[in-house]
Amino acid sequence: MIKVLPSPLMAIREMTDPADLARAQAHPEEFDRNWIWLKAHATEIYTRHRGKYVVVAAGQKFIGETANEAWSRAAEAGIDDKGSFIMQVPKRGSGGASIPSVVMVMETDDPDELALSQEQVEQFNCNANWLEVHGDEIFALYRGKYVCVAGEEPFVAETASEAIALAKAAHPEDHGRFLYRVPKEKTAWTYAS
Repeated sequence: MIKVLPSPLMAIREMTDPADLARAQAHPEEFDRNWIWLKAHATEIYTRHRGKYVVVAAGQKFIGETANEAWSRAAEAGIDDKGSFIMQVPKRGSGGASIPSVVMVMETDDPDELALSQEQVEQFNCNANWLEVHGDEIFALYRGKYVCVAGEEPFVAETASEAIALAKAAHPEDHGRFLYRVPKEKTAWTYAS
């Protein structure tokens, strides 16, 4: 089974080496430090190094045409930062203001992990189905608000983080929360072929 985990390393485009994944899990503080550095320098990196590979290590960048070339440049500089990571800068798109979100993916065959994952999927499906059944009522009452469904119960707030916090407080065991922002105005969609 493939398990998809939210990653705090939002700018990483490519992280396929198992050693990189293990380092990401084992050294989150170092990764966070490099992520903060990347965020501060994102505009420059995203405008000057399009289509290139960038290793971020020890508050520096190492650029290469290939991933191996970028890692080699970091090694040549004598950098041994366990929190380093590599990303591929998109060839097109906007700069640092909209760094793309990504996730870390790892394969697992641990029965406990698989059971937890299955439970989360079931909880999510229950919450999503609940919102589908009660959607008309919820949407009419809470235009422009965030609705987080947990334990098949809605939690409404002005921001996503507030709605999630309310849901977590009431149902800490539910890891299949479903978050939705109700549009401010009802709109009609017209489809043509």
